[in-house]
Amino acid sequence: MRYFEHAEPVITLTAGPVNAYPAVLRGLGRTVLYDHDPAFQLFYERVVDKAQKAMRLSNKPVILHGEPVLGLEAAAASLITPDDVVLNLASGVYGKGFGYWAKRYSPHLLEIEVPYNEAVEPQVVAAMLEAHPEITIVSVCHHDTPSGTINPIDA
Repeated sequence: MRYFEHAEPVITLTAGPVNAYPAVLRGLGRTVLYDHDPAFQLFYERVVDKAQKAMRLSNKPVILHGEPVLGLEAAAASLITPDDVVLNLASGVYGKGFGYWAKRYSPHLLEIEVPYNEAVEPQVVAAMLEAHPEITIVSVCHHDTPSGTINPIDA
């Protein structure tokens, strides 16, 4: 008996699991080139140069060696000081997660959290900013993909 003959399909709206293309599977079977290897460093510099040209940047971009959330944590660590008052808008998994990082770097965290299938209302943010003029940083995940929410940042 096949799965779909006795159960409704489960649609997760996430990035996986997915079937990999044969070329991807072959690539996964190759030897790993580590970041401390001179061959990797040469490869990295070539990719940086190409990215700089493609994006018409005056400075070299930094390509992070890790999963995408590494960039989010790097942003929190680079921008948030212990004196900052952070307003975190949590309308999904990623938005809520950024609040955890913000709390790591500043004890002053305010949060507007809504159900993970709703967007944060701009008037609620405006009211919070008015009530707390000491807020120095506002963090928002524009499109919280696991939750499917899109926050109206243009408002």
